[in-house]
Amino acid sequence: MKVLFRGIAFCLILLSTTIVRGQIPSDYWHIGTLYLSEDDSLKGLLKYNIQEEYVMMKSGKKEFSFNPMQFEAFWIIDINDSTRRDFKVFRFKNKEGLERPEVFEVLVTNPQFNILVRERIEFQNQSSFMNQGFAPTRSIKYDYFFMEGNIIRPFIDTKKKVLQLTRNKEEKVLAYAKKHKLRFYYKNDLKSIFEYYYTLIEDVEENSSVK
Repeated sequence: MKVLFRGIAFCLILLSTTIVRGQIPSDYWHIGTLYLSEDDSLKGLLKYNIQEEYVMMKSGKKEFSFNPMQFEAFWIIDINDSTRRDFKVFRFKNKEGLERPEVFEVLVTNPQFNILVRERIEFQNQSSFMNQGFAPTRSIKYDYFFMEGNIIRPFIDTKKKVLQLTRNKEEKVLAYAKKHKLRFYYKNDLKSIFEYYYTLIEDVEENSSVK
């Protein structure tokens, strides 16, 4: 059973923020693979910076840097929670109207659409009782995007849009999110919601094939 979507990709923007005082994922070296092309890949330790648009790879004592013009995709095993994260280069038109290759994390993927994420870091000053003043903190902000075909646009009002995408199983998706206290605007929660939705679709397809 296929989920049909009409018209061009709709997109609005969504921001999810995590305040951190220590290290963040882009500070670490992660085990992973960098794909320079379909037939050429490099395995080792990777460090990424989506905001500055580069990936670094460590081989022995040497470090190499790659920009989006030099690779197609990469994946890492996040050292913080041991989850696999997949990133891919897509051509994207920015606010200035310029189209160029940019790196996106692929959060949700299926034949009809992809939900992508871009991570950025913002610096803030927050009051600190320990230092009796302000202590610098870093905020991880996630910008979400909806991709249908080759069209990529920002994605907002997540709950409403997700329920539109899962409209044939809306009640079950809502019940699952409520039961597991999942929020539609948190990256990992959003991924879990779609993973559950796909199990519902697979069950329908299996039952249909049996008949």
